Amino acid sequence: MVPSDRTDAAFAQDCQCNPGYSHRPPDDYKTDTIISENVCYACDAGFYNADLGKMECSPCGPGYFSPMLASLSIDNCDTCAADTFSMAGEKECTNCTADSQAPPISSEPTDCVCNAGYTGVDGGTCVACVAGKIKIQMGSALCTDCLAGQYSTDVAATACSNCLDNSNSPVGSISAGDCICNPAYTLSASLTCDICAQNTFKTEAGNAACTDCTPNSESPAGSSISTDCKCVVGHTSDADGTQCLACVTGKFKTSQVLQHARLVQQIRTHQSLASVWQTVHATQVIRSLTWERVHSVKRESLKL
Repeated sequence: MVPSDRTDAAFAQDCQCNPGYSHRPPDDYKTDTIISENVCYACDAGFYNADLGKMECSPCGPGYFSPMLASLSIDNCDTCAADTFSMAGEKECTNCTADSQAPPISSEPTDCVCNAGYTGVDGGTCVACVAGKIKIQMGSALCTDCLAGQYSTDVAATACSNCLDNSNSPVGSISAGDCICNPAYTLSASLTCDICAQNTFKTEAGNAACTDCTPNSESPAGSSISTDCKCVVGHTSDADGTQCLACVTGKFKTSQVLQHARLVQQIRTHQSLASVWQTVHATQVIRSLTWERVHSVKRESLKL
């Protein structure tokens, strides 16, 4: 373009390129190339020039793009949408890798971070968490195991499911079938873990049935060891949980063991210490009254 104060151009260098064009070709931007030809080059896509006689066009900034050739204004640079990014001077935005995301106007590949349920370095490939593992937040963090008492059947999961009440599972479990009933609980027909009934016990985790106490013994509901089975009144054994035999002629046994079983049940059901102490005190009173009655009978027999 001829300068406005002249009617002709004496030299090629007097010709100035219009807005949207530059004297230096796009491949030579940011170089010290000497311009010897009287040629104007259109601004490449991703660049613009609003001024007369510019040596080179200016790039759209990071996070922006422009598909337009010979752009006259920065206003022709559009923002990159969410989940895309661009460096400076780009004609289009680049999509983030699969299963990752980025905010609008992102300017670096590392602005793309893996979604929840996926793991990988920022800007890299995102891999789904396997069953039994989860990832609840975006970013490059690793997938983590479901905790004991939980499981996850899905790939790319963001939360674990809890086992049913009174059951548990190993860390990193992958199905509801990994949840098994706790000790003192058994699997019911309705597939719930129900407490072992009175006079039964179960020592190990699993879905097996509760085991009956030996004959002539009893235990509170929810017993988890064989020694919770105590001989009933009138029967005795060498140790709790073993065979109970009837007291021989001339000997007797009170209800002390039954009261002990009730104490165990109270403690397991988290009753207050005051309530437990009342039971203990009542047991002592009953025992005292029982012996008082025995002595009374003896005194009456002597009078005869």
